[in-house]
Amino acid sequence: MNRKSQGLSLRKSIRPRESQVPSAVVPSSARRGFANRSILDTTRNSVGSGRISLYGQVNQKDPRVFNDDFIKRTFGRIRDFLIQQRLSAEIVPTTSKLTLKQFENIFKILFGFIEPAYIPPSGNQWIEQEVPILMDGLGYPHKVTKSMMQTVSSKPGPVVGILDYTLDVVTAVECDPVEAIRLMQKEDAVLQVETEELARISFMEGLSVNDSKLKAQVLDLTTRHKGILDEEDIRVERERIHNAKQEAETQLQYLEEQLAEQKGLDKQIEDLEEYLEQMESRHAHKETELEAMKAEKAKLAQQISDTEELIKQTKLVVDTQPISAEEIRSMRSQTTELEATRSSLASKMRAVESEYEAVSGSIRIAESELEMECGKIAQLRPGGSRVGPQSWSRDEMITCVKKADQSARLMNMINEEANLINAKIAECRRIAEDNQTFELNRRKKQQEVDYQKQDKEALDEKMKYFSARLDEKLKELLSQRQAVSNHETQIVLLDKEVEDLKAERKRQSSLLSVAEAKLHQQNKEDAAALKVLEIEKQKVERTIAADRVRMEQLATYYRESFAALNVDSVIKAVLQKLEVDPLRSFVSRFMDIERSEQLGSSCDPQVKSSLQ
Repeated sequence: MNRKSQGLSLRKSIRPRESQVPSAVVPSSARRGFANRSILDTTRNSVGSGRISLYGQVNQKDPRVFNDDFIKRTFGRIRDFLIQQRLSAEIVPTTSKLTLKQFENIFKILFGFIEPAYIPPSGNQWIEQEVPILMDGLGYPHKVTKSMMQTVSSKPGPVVGILDYTLDVVTAVECDPVEAIRLMQKEDAVLQVETEELARISFMEGLSVNDSKLKAQVLDLTTRHKGILDEEDIRVERERIHNAKQEAETQLQYLEEQLAEQKGLDKQIEDLEEYLEQMESRHAHKETELEAMKAEKAKLAQQISDTEELIKQTKLVVDTQPISAEEIRSMRSQTTELEATRSSLASKMRAVESEYEAVSGSIRIAESELEMECGKIAQLRPGGSRVGPQSWSRDEMITCVKKADQSARLMNMINEEANLINAKIAECRRIAEDNQTFELNRRKKQQEVDYQKQDKEALDEKMKYFSARLDEKLKELLSQRQAVSNHETQIVLLDKEVEDLKAERKRQSSLLSVAEAKLHQQNKEDAAALKVLEIEKQKVERTIAADRVRMEQLATYYRESFAALNVDSVIKAVLQKLEVDPLRSFVSRFMDIERSEQLGSSCDPQVKSSLQ
């Protein structure tokens, strides 16, 4: 096995990798690749007949301009490809200069993607001998010479063009893998031999091009070697492709609906994020209000503490005052008793005054009687109005003395009674003054107690007010805390909902990407299938046309040869010698056909049809 067969026999497992085809856009340089090469461009020398094919590859001049821009651009593409494949790009030069070692390393890496199992031969000169063979096997449209390998440093352009074409082959192979193998290895020998054998047999049987049997044999041959090429099958395949296209369009519509729904979800996410921002601002505002309420609560607690301290001090003053509650109650009972005593003393005083008035009246009566008696005495005195005791008789004197004694005793009694009355009056006045002083002191103490009660009641009211306000503040604080907790719970739920929406959005995006990739891959496969079918159809048509021309030439040649020979005598001699009835009948039928064709239009059409 030579090096060429060794290098190309390993490529039977070639299959374009999905990671090596970054997009559906094929570079312009891919027009030189397998995807757009005609099948007739790769026909080899006929194995069966030893003749040269009419459709050979023509060596054309390379239209590319190998300047510094082209070299740098190619190096950049190679560098990007190696980075995409996660390989080191240090082997690619950063300038427009290239060495043979760098070319060898880059070529081995790129060709390794085409055939991973390929192992270059050992030695220092393998690149000069192997690269032309490999590039010819890859279908490089220009001739590769050893001088290109020898002048890499001085003229790197042609070698860089080889790398550019190899990179296109790696990244832009879009034909069917089986077709790629067939194109690269040029295995048309079996098909060519079977086609020529079929043409020979059909000619010997006298079948025309439009014969159904010949069509069936050609269809079977092409189906076995090239796949389905029947128009009905192609129509079915086109219907399948059309249905797949409609399904892809339906899937695309579904994806567009999903995209619209995703946009709606994005809008909802934006609204929720805006609402979350508002909730966060409100949460910050509520936190500020909560801090203010805490400060106010602390202030109210301090006021309550001060009020409680004031109450304690008031209670302490009340508890430590000189007049206790028991004394106040005893003073109140004493006051009641004094009031009763005062009332009794007033009644007694009124009785004494009435008695005093009666005694005063008695004294006035006694004085008037005394004056009357004195007047009488004066009248009884001789010589004048003065009345003296000289004129009195003894009885009168005794009577007068008795009356005087009685009057003196009565006056003493009256004076004593008046003194007693005055003493009682003074005592009553003193008691009344003491009572009044006590009443004043009591009223002052009562007023102080009332003031303290009022202060205590005011403090109690203030305590109740502060307690009620504190309860309200506590309730409001609890409600605000509950509201803050509810907001936090709502924020957590919204965060979870946003995460779910983001996950759903990510899932929808991944589904959309997968569907787009599938649709893109399906479109590529459909396009490749249509292209392969079109190429196969063209090839079959050209093969049939070429074989028909060749058969017509052979038929002409055979007619001319048969015309120069005495065919009837030869055939009869052969038949007599062979004595084969089927063959004799076939040859006779064939000779009749030949005679009818020579007669041409002069022959009756019914006879001609019967002969056929």
